[in-house]
Amino acid sequence: MKNKKLLSIGELSRLSGVHIKSLRYYDSIGVLPPAYVNPENGYRYYSFNQVYLVDCIQLCVELGIPLKEFHNFVSDDKQTIYYDKLFSHGKLLATEKISQIHQHLDVLDQVQKEMKRSVQLEKHIPKLFNLEERVCWVSPYNGKGIDSFNLDLKKLFFELNDIGIPTLSNEVGIVQMWKNGLSNQYIYMALETNIDSSMDFTRTLVFPKGKYLCMECNGDDIEHPEQIFPKIKNTDAIIIETEMLLQSYNFIKPRYEIRCFIF
Repeated sequence: MKNKKLLSIGELSRLSGVHIKSLRYYDSIGVLPPAYVNPENGYRYYSFNQVYLVDCIQLCVELGIPLKEFHNFVSDDKQTIYYDKLFSHGKLLATEKISQIHQHLDVLDQVQKEMKRSVQLEKHIPKLFNLEERVCWVSPYNGKGIDSFNLDLKKLFFELNDIGIPTLSNEVGIVQMWKNGLSNQYIYMALETNIDSSMDFTRTLVFPKGKYLCMECNGDDIEHPEQIFPKIKNTDAIIIETEMLLQSYNFIKPRYEIRCFIF
């Protein structure tokens, strides 16, 4: 009988180390068609050489290559594997993953650095800190109170999510741009990435690298920042109010920080 020369799906599972359910799934999406299907009972049978095909499929899974792309690495009859194309593509994906991991590590380093800085803040006593440049997405803001802020912040978050711009969710707040004693106010969310040509430049602000006067505040001091930083009435400045990033974060009663950068 023909199936005596072939492997049952259970035998293929034992040889390859791949679960029977996975083998059936690979058949259903067309990447591992059986060599023979018994018309009487529907049992699937595979050739011994198809073990190599299963290994190739598993390699794609491990490398994160979508199986819908599997046809790019095998011949139409599924009897030839193009390992050069497969390894080249896998190496490209692995390199991209490594780059993403390094980006995540950089973000984590920044967060931990910010935590250490926050514990040095004092209430009502401004202290000078050197802060890194931060690119932010902004929207005009005229509201007052936490409910108004949360509503506008939610809109901003969904907007950025829809256009696929990654954010630093731990840094959001209100910013005032002061010029000649007058100010424009925005709600802002810090971005993970730098500004690129695809962004709407009218929606971005850059908080420059430099020295900022910073202190813990009550959460509404940005309504009258000139009382804290009198110099802003006669110069150009950036005033930022945001939640403090602490090692222990109480999201019901967060603590706030106000910053001032004078050009």
